[in-house]
Amino acid sequence: SSVTLTPPVEPVMKVLLFVSVFFIASSIATPFDIISDSYLNQANVSIASFIDKFYARSQAVLWDKYPSSGNATGYWTLAEGMATIADGMKVFPHANYDNVFQALYNKQASAGFSRDWYDDENWMAMACVRAHQLTNNNNYLATAIALFKDISAAWDTTCCGSIKGGVWWDRKHTQKASASNAGPVILAGMLHQLTGEAVYLAFASQVYNFWWTHMVNPSNYQVADHINTDGSITWWKFTYNEGLMVGASLAMYDATKNTTFLRNAWNIANFMLTNEVTNSALGSVLYDGTDSQCTGDCQQFKGPAYRQLVALSAYPAVSGTTLNPDSLKVFLKRCVDSLWSNARTKQDTYATNWAGPAPSGPI
Repeated sequence: SSVTLTPPVEPVMKVLLFVSVFFIASSIATPFDIISDSYLNQANVSIASFIDKFYARSQAVLWDKYPSSGNATGYWTLAEGMATIADGMKVFPHANYDNVFQALYNKQASAGFSRDWYDDENWMAMACVRAHQLTNNNNYLATAIALFKDISAAWDTTCCGSIKGGVWWDRKHTQKASASNAGPVILAGMLHQLTGEAVYLAFASQVYNFWWTHMVNPSNYQVADHINTDGSITWWKFTYNEGLMVGASLAMYDATKNTTFLRNAWNIANFMLTNEVTNSALGSVLYDGTDSQCTGDCQQFKGPAYRQLVALSAYPAVSGTTLNPDSLKVFLKRCVDSLWSNARTKQDTYATNWAGPAPSGPI
């Protein structure tokens, strides 16, 4: 069935998401056993294609599509682009990608980082934390902390229906979403690790416990997309909902060493590999729909989901789960191989569907 999204649906850059996939795979090369010239070359080719096609140096913006129509991409896709560039900084520290990140950051700083959607702010904050970790630029950290304060102030106990709690998705208070709850748990965990301040862990615990209790199906571990103001829950099946909750579970495990959180992460990941996949020529790969079904924001969702699955692959299995690190790594590697072999054009752009075929028109 086709995918329907609620506003805002921002202009997106399909190639961006796939650059992230190659970078993340390369950055964890030891557990993947893929620290080979071929995979590093794929990462290098992909980031070069991304920068060449989407980064406008003179304006310090990322275009919304290729070939460009002269329009910059939206805020959350900019944030994901900056996170991708931070991945490039990690994998290729001598490639001057820190200058690209700095230019994009400075341009956005001139316009301001506040937005009407708290999940958008959270994507930007996480990108800034990653860049701070690589550069020690305290401006990045200060921006992330300021955004966290705005996001955490959106915690509310007056809505929705009989389920009171959660962080609002937007300033208009239309819903509370996994992206604006599980995502901030990850950010709070990152800030707690950096600063040691208890306020971040307290917030993460509060949000995680609420979301796990009300928005995760206890029988199959699907994560709901959002809760509406009347208390009804929307169970759209998108990989980034589960992916973000995997990341939130890992953040809680890292802070507490409570294996319950690790078990939660593995069980959610098992739902993803069972229910959010499609067959490719190489086997099953992560999936949110075909190129014609998965449009708008959906084109980006597998990038954050894959990032969190890669993070999970470095953790041990625990009792009470089906999935294990070895089988997860095989799956993740297959996703990268399918993208490169089945979904890539001669111009080094990629299809939304990781099983392919390669796209034939603008992206």
